[in-house]
Amino acid sequence: MISATIAFHPMASEQGGAVPTFSPVFEVADFRYITVLLDIQDAGGTTPTLTVTIEQSMDGQKFMSLDAFPVQSGPTVVKLTGQDFARFIRARYNYGGTDPWFAFSLLGIVRG
Repeated sequence: MISATIAFHPMASEQGGAVPTFSPVFEVADFRYITVLLDIQDAGGTTPTLTVTIEQSMDGQKFMSLDAFPVQSGPTVVKLTGQDFARFIRARYNYGGTDPWFAFSLLGIVRG
């Protein structure tokens, strides 16, 4: 079975705002299964929250939700799995709270 690693968000601190941010778009047409690991090392601000959604698209332009992690507010490691997704995927990051920031990584493993 073939596999590949996707670095949606290498470990780094990111300041959040009212507008969502996105990972690069990855083509995954040759794969059927995905495991995504969210590793939050630190967080700050007033009542910070981070919602990470994995989105999919047939054309790489119009995206819809594939699945989402539960809302996070501090250090944790969580896993999400899925299968039978569209040709392209990306991650969407929504921040909440006042001046939120998170030090985190988001890595995916896709398998045929």
